[in-house]
Amino acid sequence: MNEAMSQLVVPHTLTEQTCFHVREALAGRPRGARAMVSFAGPAVVTSIAYMDPGNFATNLQAGAGYGYTLLWVVAVANIVAMLFQSLSAKLGLVTGRNLAELCRESLPSRYVYAMWGMSEIAAMATDLAEFVGGAIGVSLLLHLPMMASMLVTGAVTYGLLQFERKGFRPLELVIAALVGVIGLSYLAELLIAPVHPDIASIETAWHTPTPLLGSAAAGLFLAALIASGISSSVVGTMAGQMIMQGFVGFRIPVWLRRLVTMVPAFVVVAWGVDATSALVLSLVVLSIALPAPMIALVWFTSRSALMGRYRNSRLTTVTAVAGTVAVLTLNLFLLLQITGGCH
Repeated sequence: MNEAMSQLVVPHTLTEQTCFHVREALAGRPRGARAMVSFAGPAVVTSIAYMDPGNFATNLQAGAGYGYTLLWVVAVANIVAMLFQSLSAKLGLVTGRNLAELCRESLPSRYVYAMWGMSEIAAMATDLAEFVGGAIGVSLLLHLPMMASMLVTGAVTYGLLQFERKGFRPLELVIAALVGVIGLSYLAELLIAPVHPDIASIETAWHTPTPLLGSAAAGLFLAALIASGISSSVVGTMAGQMIMQGFVGFRIPVWLRRLVTMVPAFVVVAWGVDATSALVLSLVVLSIALPAPMIALVWFTSRSALMGRYRNSRLTTVTAVAGTVAVLTLNLFLLLQITGGCH
């Protein structure tokens, strides 16, 4: 009888149904793999961070120069990233607030505004990589000038953001479909193409599968790139909204957020900066801004007063601190290298 009654109160919209099933899962009804399905949406959205166009560019350059010898770096970086994503998820589940909101409540105003500024710069740098990467794919596929392809990419991204008005679940499904396109394209490329030698840019890399499978194979690469750029840009815009709301407590219209984050990309292209180089440099900016939220996340999740019995174990804290120190050290080395202080 109770199960029958629960079925009668299931809401009709996708988002409401998802919230209902999440509550049921948290209450222990149902268990196992079925209970995890309701939580798949955020996981799919988070996965975009591992396949955005900036990764296309850096992976191409690293692969062209070193082949498979740097795969251990990718593996270690992903493990560290997953650790901090799990800490972020735990912080949200235990406190009901995100990192930006906790910073606003716990830290002095000058630190909050400084972190907000760094986070906004990081969001713009991330969006530059995502937006320019998607525009490169559109430009190569449709043979359009970069400026025209950027306008097309911006319009498509804004259109997809409108799905958020119907709730978070429809937008998650759209992003999941784009992730599926990326995954299938990656698989096809992995099976048919050897390592991308002396090819370190997106504009040339998409030609490499053509001798094997013709123009359709090259289209797979561009399909993955476009799907990656658009989905990443959508997620980046949503993340920017959460950053602003968390740190300073207000939101701006999505069209204005989309416009503001697109401006640096248009400026970079208008100046004639090489698109692939711009993608790599944007990730450099992102990496420099990354340690601050990493430090804050380790600090918050290690506090008994905030996390209670869910605070980090000693092993987790030591591992997270080691990851943060490693990122800080590599960033220092990178800055010294850029400024000429290290050769």
